[in-house]
Amino acid sequence: DPNVIAIYLLTDGVPNVGVTDPDQIVAAAQKWSQSRNPPVAINTISFLVAGTETPEERQMSRMLMERIAYVTHGIFRAIQ
Repeated sequence: DPNVIAIYLLTDGVPNVGVTDPDQIVAAAQKWSQSRNPPVAINTISFLVAGTETPEERQMSRMLMERIAYVTHGIFRAIQ
């Protein structure tokens, strides 16, 4: 949609299908955001639910979602 002004990404944030490297994911999100005119903010909401992932996965999820929001000038929130 050429008129989109923001994206809200709701996820557990654990990359387990397709591209799983957090650096590649962040770079792709930033590149896509900046390719739009004006750039599109990606706001991330991470569902960090105890029992569904390991503590390490929850930490990685938080960091990944924070980074995506940061590089695209979006807002990060976590639901625990």
